Amino acid sequence: MWSFPTLEPIVLAQGTFAIERMLPQAGEVLVSLGEPVSPDEVIARSEDVEQTLTLYVASELGVDNSELSKYVAKSIGSTIKKGDVIARVRRGLRTATVKSPSDGTLVSVDDTNGTVLVSSSLGKRELLSLVSGEVEQIIPGHGAVIRTSGTRLYGIVGFGTEAIGPLVTAVDRPDRELTADSVSSDWKGSIVVAGMTAGAPALTRLREVGAAAVILGSIPEGDLRRFLTGGQMNQDGFWNPVTAAHGDLSHPSIESPLVTIVTEGFGRRQMNDRLFDILSARVGQTVSVSARTLVGNGLARPEIYLDDDEGEDRGIDDRVVAGRELRLVDSGAFSVAATALGDPYVSPDRYGVRRVVADVQLESGQSRAVPLANIEVIE
Repeated sequence: MWSFPTLEPIVLAQGTFAIERMLPQAGEVLVSLGEPVSPDEVIARSEDVEQTLTLYVASELGVDNSELSKYVAKSIGSTIKKGDVIARVRRGLRTATVKSPSDGTLVSVDDTNGTVLVSSSLGKRELLSLVSGEVEQIIPGHGAVIRTSGTRLYGIVGFGTEAIGPLVTAVDRPDRELTADSVSSDWKGSIVVAGMTAGAPALTRLREVGAAAVILGSIPEGDLRRFLTGGQMNQDGFWNPVTAAHGDLSHPSIESPLVTIVTEGFGRRQMNDRLFDILSARVGQTVSVSARTLVGNGLARPEIYLDDDEGEDRGIDDRVVAGRELRLVDSGAFSVAATALGDPYVSPDRYGVRRVVADVQLESGQSRAVPLANIEVIE
């Protein structure tokens, strides 16, 4: 079956599995086949990594794409610093500006699409193993495949890169919200489980105390954009994720001041009970998280790794069968828990298109047929 954007359950508890660890560009692999590794071990290293940022400057300024060049304040090829004004336009008594999100070089101005390209250096990159295990395969010049045992959890979307730290729970129930005044300074370097959600003030406070990452069920889009941009929006009150956050969901990660993993989606949705229970049972344990999210060229979703002393070497089973716990990911019932009532079957929709569906029972007791493509197996 198809399960966004993987073919595996969102919970793999006490199992064995392989993870591929890859540099964003070619470099040097530092481990050998069969070598044991720990989560914080550097397994590969690359030289200076360049990324190109697409800034939608015309829409930020509120001008026609064809007129963009008139408002660009820097020449092509010029060196720019983070915060430098790239373009400006006078509007009555005030001036609207677009500033560079990073140090770099202005590569081009596109009057057709209304964009500016900025090339930015990410510096040298070190790739951590992120899990305890054994090197199963070497990918020359790029990384390695690590065979590990433990528990892996999937999120829906992530912001930031990777983090390792001790797990703490900020709430006692998956439907509780983390507030700024409940953030502890003792959480420096920790992976914080925030329950249902956390607003921009709480996320800002977590960043201030030095938390390594936060795992939460959901987040309102407005709070996310305020946190990622520091409240900076364009003159029309809109947030441009590319300008503000160095990327989009087809990029390896949106730059975030705090590694953030969302398990259910946007809005206000409580964290899945099973995910919350697993995380709550691991308080104090060192946990690894990757917020990497890809929906363009390649598919990837955020991952949470918890070490176990022993794991079973069993096949990953994603079948929908009677009694199996599921989660719906269709637009009408996103992140709603359900139970399978039977095996999938082929059924025509109202337009006569034949598709594979499964009958499920929602938590409310209501039963409905759901396309198999809109179902995730929980475990």
